[in-house]
Amino acid sequence: MAEIQKNPQTAGEMTVRFTQFVMMQTQNILFLLGQMPTPDGRKMEPDFEMARMLIDQIEMIEEKTRGNLNKEESDILENALANTRMVFVKTIDHAGGQEAASQAQERPAAPEKEIISGAATVSPSQPADEDEDSGKRFSKKY
Repeated sequence: MAEIQKNPQTAGEMTVRFTQFVMMQTQNILFLLGQMPTPDGRKMEPDFEMARMLIDQIEMIEEKTRGNLNKEESDILENALANTRMVFVKTIDHAGGQEAASQAQERPAAPEKEIISGAATVSPSQPADEDEDSGKRFSKKY
């Protein structure tokens, strides 16, 4: 359960840390998409798979923190996601469209193994019963 920040100074510090975290992840995504130069000034080739993974992580943070952020934190998170998604799509279009998109969507197949969820064992090929896990599933919006 989330702990309520009682000390205003601590709450302000946490907002600053959260903002710094989101901005750092955003910069990493832009770097991976070739939008920021390397330290030696060269332009990096886009790494769509890694950029997509970081965008997915920010989406997960948005979902897991929903209702626990102040207005400023929510706005920063929403803007970071909107901007990185837009740059991702534009970079794919610029890099050759379908070839880059297929590279970004290709992921190695996970080995078949059972996942232990609480007291129930769930096989990756069989979805868990809705009663066991009624939480929202993540979905990609870009």
